[in-house]
Amino acid sequence: MKIACFAVAGSWAVAGFALAAPFQPLNVDAGGDLLGYDGPGFRVDNGGFFVADGAGTGVFVGNAAAFSALNEFEFDSHFTIDQHGPTARNRTTNPANNSIATLSFYGDYGPASGLAADYNEGELIPGSFHDAGPGSHIGDPDGNGDQPENAAEGGYAVIPPFVQSGFAPNQSGGRSAFDGVFIARLTIKAGSTLSGGVFFALLTEPANSDAHTILLGGPAVMFQTSPTEQQALALRAYLVTTVDLQTPSAATASGVNDETPFGMADVYDLWVQTVPAGATVCFAVPFIAMGLARRRFGRGNETR
Repeated sequence: MKIACFAVAGSWAVAGFALAAPFQPLNVDAGGDLLGYDGPGFRVDNGGFFVADGAGTGVFVGNAAAFSALNEFEFDSHFTIDQHGPTARNRTTNPANNSIATLSFYGDYGPASGLAADYNEGELIPGSFHDAGPGSHIGDPDGNGDQPENAAEGGYAVIPPFVQSGFAPNQSGGRSAFDGVFIARLTIKAGSTLSGGVFFALLTEPANSDAHTILLGGPAVMFQTSPTEQQALALRAYLVTTVDLQTPSAATASGVNDETPFGMADVYDLWVQTVPAGATVCFAVPFIAMGLARRRFGRGNETR
């Protein structure tokens, strides 16, 4: 299939194109080297990923109520699909896990030390269930080399697919005017390079969907987001903070086996979002609509 690219004009020149309209994600594949998945997955060039000891594997299955201050720490690397952003813990009874960096970066979770700032991913879609495909992993949770610790791979969905896009952040924090959906927090060694991409599927209309591969920091790709609209979507990483993590990572051999502190870390939030006018976009030719039920994930009681 050929890919065509063009620059987006300040006002859309093609009828039916819209900028920053809501869209409805279905599932995200970051397959990498895993069989049965699409998408490049994610790689870091040094030091692996950080997942706090006691937080599980970084791959969550369950509903929003299954998140807790015991299994969801602020800087854990993890996959998700959420229109608002990452889980935030703002409980005064647990000041060591109160998500100050997250609350400061986004700025709209609610007042400090208030219940409004205590947010679980998925709580805006009651009745939903987070599901991950078999073999999904971030780093090497066993520390024995059976999974590459420099890779985050797998598939993720919310069932039923009631997620709607929200607003992606600005590079400097706060909210932009561009619709987006939060798909991962990945914490890596400070100064290391994160690369990769995902195969992203969204609902076009009942019983019809559209899906394409989009690369992290790469060109935007045109998606059919409704029967009458196409939008340019891109995958972007936002640096939330740089922090000194004096705890080991449960996703690296040195952390699991030697309990070596992870050290200075960059915390990135990944969003699939619409892009501003003037961006270069790419789309598949010819456009082929994909069936809604491309894959349904079945997974056991894995938590983070």
